[in-house]
Amino acid sequence: MELSGLVRYVADKGLSAVDLSALDESLRAELLARVGERYVDTGRLSDAVKAYEMAGNIEGLVMVGDICVQRGSLSDAMRAYEMSGRELPREQLVQVGDICLERGWLSDATRAYEMAGNAGGLVKIGDEYMERGWLLEAMQAYGMARNTDGLAKVGDICIEMGSLPGAMRAYKTVGRELTSDELVRVGHACLKMGLLSDAMRGYQMAGYTEGLIRLGDTFMEHGQLSDAIKAYEMAGRVDLANFLRQF
Repeated sequence: MELSGLVRYVADKGLSAVDLSALDESLRAELLARVGERYVDTGRLSDAVKAYEMAGNIEGLVMVGDICVQRGSLSDAMRAYEMSGRELPREQLVQVGDICLERGWLSDATRAYEMAGNAGGLVKIGDEYMERGWLLEAMQAYGMARNTDGLAKVGDICIEMGSLPGAMRAYKTVGRELTSDELVRVGHACLKMGLLSDAMRGYQMAGYTEGLIRLGDTFMEHGQLSDAIKAYEMAGRVDLANFLRQF
């Protein structure tokens, strides 16, 4: 049956806006398959998946799934294959990840590589995030890949930036704690940037009394008397802390 006019109308109107229940089953399936083809031709892959799904057209779903893989549309590919009863093979997941990475779609690439168990791809994602300065995302990607070198690199950058929580999280994922020297470096970086509370935490964890005393002096210069008392107490300078309590 010639359905070109009807196909165009249904496709343009949208499947959710058209009631096809009046058509017999065979005509409905044929119409939906043709609508699916039109959606594929016009690049509307999500709609194509829906059309073939409604038609129960397995071949159409597999075809759209393959096209989605080629275009890096992971969610549509997975849905199409799922509806067809076919799983997305590991090699195709890697292919999707490669396409997404090349196009800069890092979230989709990460998902594809993770599902494929492709550590090499996840390391590439981590490297790309590092270049963009997105340390949390890089840490997550390296963590998925169990890449200790990448995690340590993130931890080192966090130390230089004075990000104590970031450094601790990165090294914890690697399986080690920050050393006293690293904690002192974090404290110095925080102090330099004016992050006095974070500096105090770093110095305290390191047991670095010299830094805590210096920090107490800095708090005094800023008129933060209670914080200065706390810093001096952490440094074991109870005499200075008690002296300041009279003010």
